[in-house]
Amino acid sequence: MAKAIVTGANGFIGKHLVEKLLAKNIEVYAISRSQDSFDKRVNVHTIDLLNPHLCDFFKESKINLIFHLAWESSSGNLRANIDEQLKNIAIANNVCKLAKNINCDRIICTGTVYEELCGKIDIAKSFVPMSYYLYTKRYVYNIMRQFSLQNSIKLVWCTFCHPIGKYNKTNQVIADSIIKLKKGLPLNFGYGENYFDIIAVADLVNGLYLAAHSNLEHTRYYIGSNSPAKFNEYLTRIRDMLSPNAVLHFDENKKDGLDLNKEWLDCSLFNHETGYIPYTDFYTSIMQLAEWLGRIEQ
Repeated sequence: MAKAIVTGANGFIGKHLVEKLLAKNIEVYAISRSQDSFDKRVNVHTIDLLNPHLCDFFKESKINLIFHLAWESSSGNLRANIDEQLKNIAIANNVCKLAKNINCDRIICTGTVYEELCGKIDIAKSFVPMSYYLYTKRYVYNIMRQFSLQNSIKLVWCTFCHPIGKYNKTNQVIADSIIKLKKGLPLNFGYGENYFDIIAVADLVNGLYLAAHSNLEHTRYYIGSNSPAKFNEYLTRIRDMLSPNAVLHFDENKKDGLDLNKEWLDCSLFNHETGYIPYTDFYTSIMQLAEWLGRIEQ
């Protein structure tokens, strides 16, 4: 039986990935701060990834894969905290050491398409709150790539834009918008002409699984919906589905020059090399999220 370590296994994407791996008969070793909510088949290690003795917790002679999903302070105001973001470099170092120690064949990491904004942030004339987060993401990618080349371990860095589904944080923009629409609350947004890409989390974890089991030629891939759109178009469609009479407010004066380029949301390379196809249509993904949010809001 194939074996895989999953860091951040108790997070939004991690929970879905663990379910996917178990369904594929892969033995899962979860690294999490909590033992809550795991299937009894999962080997749970409640250990801090900053622990310098991380390798000592894994005595297996061979674990084929590591899915590195964990990231300290990946959302909210702590993205702008340099000390919090720098912890992720030490974590990446520990994950690299672990991979070498267990003779791992492949490391699958989750990045973000927003890393592409680093070039625009470089020339920004004022502080960008998410800059520490994005620069650290890009740095971690670079050092892990060099480590993988040095030790003949395949690194696959998977980026995406905005996954949605069960376990979504309610402060995420789409989940928050759905909650407000259902409650009849006002929805006010900044610039709405920026490109965006919503992907069902089930499709994303299928992409991560394919990244682990495909013969890949490259290191960085974007996993998306195959149909990105402008943010205001997405919100209008969601409004029409859930609360057609609601009014959406977009402030065109809040454009900050940090928009995603549409070509960054192209996943044709990943599709070609893995056979990836997103199976969940937009309507289904929104309605499933709305149903789940309705249950937890009760």
